[in-house]
Amino acid sequence: MNLFREIKVFWGETWRESKTLFFAEMTGAISGMIGAGTLTLMAPNPNLLISFSAYMVSSLSLLYACHIRKSSWMMMLMMFYTFTTAIGLIRLFT
Repeated sequence: MNLFREIKVFWGETWRESKTLFFAEMTGAISGMIGAGTLTLMAPNPNLLISFSAYMVSSLSLLYACHIRKSSWMMMLMMFYTFTTAIGLIRLFT
C-alpha cells in the first residue's frame, strides 16, 4: 500500500513542479499502454498503425519529459524507441 501512496505523492510533486511535465509523462504512459494493449488484445493480427502511432506519441512525449528531468539514460532509451518506431512506421507504408 505504501507504493500507491508514494506514487500519489510523486504525481502531486510533479503537478506542482510543472504541469507540462505532468501531462507529457501522463500522455507518454497512456499512449504506451494503448500501443501495448492493441498488440496484446488484437494478437495474432494486431493493427500495427494504431500500435506504432501510439508508441510514437509515447516515445516522443517521454523523450521530452526525460529532457526536462535531465535523465540522460532514459533519454537514450526514448530516442531508441522513437527511432525503432519510425522504422516500423516507414516499413508499414513501403
